[in-house]
Amino acid sequence: MRLLAFTHRGRRSIGAELDADQVLDFSLAGGLPSSMRAFLELGDGGMTTAKRLLEKPVKGAILQRRDLHVLAPLSGEERPKITCIGLNYADHAAEGKVAVSPGIGFGPYGDEYVRFSLIENEHRIRQACRGIRDALSVSSGKLVKAAK
Repeated sequence: MRLLAFTHRGRRSIGAELDADQVLDFSLAGGLPSSMRAFLELGDGGMTTAKRLLEKPVKGAILQRRDLHVLAPLSGEERPKITCIGLNYADHAAEGKVAVSPGIGFGPYGDEYVRFSLIENEHRIRQACRGIRDALSVSSGKLVKAAK
């Protein structure tokens, strides 16, 4: 399942690819929020609902990929400011059970972003989503600095 955040006709939402040309809009399909952070906070229940919606997509919730503007997964309002500095970076990555790269590694304008990468089976992806959700809920609204 490839999740996307996007705008469609000026409305921000999230969904998943049905194929290379079509995306299922979760909020139009019903039962899921329109923000990635709210979706992640649902944990396993959100993933289960998403899978069910993808198995029998609601016709009015299927959008053409060409009509979407794909966005960063978390908007500026949804994204807590997390800064990791120090020698114990590996400890923090292991704690979240997901590979995390500071955004500054991706260029001079990346310092307000964090890149999460995981290529695994569905069970590990769910585990990573829980780890990210837990990390976001613990650090929400706080500036987190790793000790030197």
